Amino acid sequence: MLITSEFQGTVTVKNSLDVVKVMVDILQSMNQADRNKECVWTVLLDARNNIRAIDLVYMGSVCGMPVKASEIYRVAVTSGAVSMILVHNHPAGSTEPSNEDIAMTRKIFRAGKLLGVRLIDSIIITESGGFYSIMDNLPK
Repeated sequence: MLITSEFQGTVTVKNSLDVVKVMVDILQSMNQADRNKECVWTVLLDARNNIRAIDLVYMGSVCGMPVKASEIYRVAVTSGAVSMILVHNHPAGSTEPSNEDIAMTRKIFRAGKLLGVRLIDSIIITESGGFYSIMDNLPK
């Protein structure tokens, strides 16, 4: 599901917190049943880091979901996005990434290099506003 009208061109991403504020608002606007599911969004950016679109890629179960790079990048490629930020929530409230979260980020990062859409970050959010930037915390 593409979410564009409210944010397109109106939000410039300067840091992780800019994305977190927008995404927590979106998460909190969802009905309770959907907030209790793990969701994956892509925040698509133009060359000036303005949000072009936000795409809800997956809505899974309480404890995870499979992620395919082709589905993650589908809208990014067709919309002409220059870069993107991957965001997913942890319904249980922890911002700590799992091994699967880190592996997924690495896989999506590699795919982005091939497709020419740079993955800037992968952020875990909670309904209460907590967050964790995987890219900021990966060993270099």
